[in-house]
Amino acid sequence: MNKMNAEIKTWTLATVLTIIGTMLAAIFGIATIFNAASQGSRAQPAPIVITMPAASTPTKSP
Repeated sequence: MNKMNAEIKTWTLATVLTIIGTMLAAIFGIATIFNAASQGSRAQPAPIVITMPAASTPTKSP
């Protein structure tokens, strides 16, 4: 009977540690995904470049 109680305690502890480890891994994974998504949306947009045509210089007639 005493051996069975020790075995039950061991299995219970192993199960609890497994559940906690799985939850931590899931939280870490979800946080990584959300951080990667939010960093992608914070990127600066490409600058708008407006090119003006070259100014024509009037030529003088002789």
